[in-house]
Amino acid sequence: MRKTSYPLILVLALLVSAGTVLTPNIALAGGNAQDSVVNRITTKELVKILKEDGYSADLDKDGDIIWKLEGYNALVLTPNDNSIEFYIAFAESKATMARINDWNMNRRYSRSYMDQKKQACLELDLDLEGGVTRDRIRDFLKTCRESFVTWYKEVLM
Repeated sequence: MRKTSYPLILVLALLVSAGTVLTPNIALAGGNAQDSVVNRITTKELVKILKEDGYSADLDKDGDIIWKLEGYNALVLTPNDNSIEFYIAFAESKATMARINDWNMNRRYSRSYMDQKKQACLELDLDLEGGVTRDRIRDFLKTCRESFVTWYKEVLM
């Protein structure tokens, strides 16, 4: 081995051995990371979070979450328990494709569309793969509510 390669090997060895020191650990207030980060959630667990945050939510006969939001029923699904989907649709509204397109051009984190039944729909998704905190789930639910209230005023009315 050439003499000039020793410093490089030494630096690499130090970096590898320091990997555990340099790698950030997930540290969350209120508990350890295993208690606070989730990558799966059941409908029952999600209903519990909704109720803890003061929302009205129950399971329907199919096991889907019905979230009573501003007097309307929104559907909250947990496909394969590794994501959360918020969905609400209205058959009767003043929604137009121009309003829906404007919503989609100017808003983030949600999508709106006219389905095959000509219902105006709003959806939001949260992917749990890789793990999210329960606070992130709560923030997502807050975003769903705020998006719905604004969408209702701007797209449906």
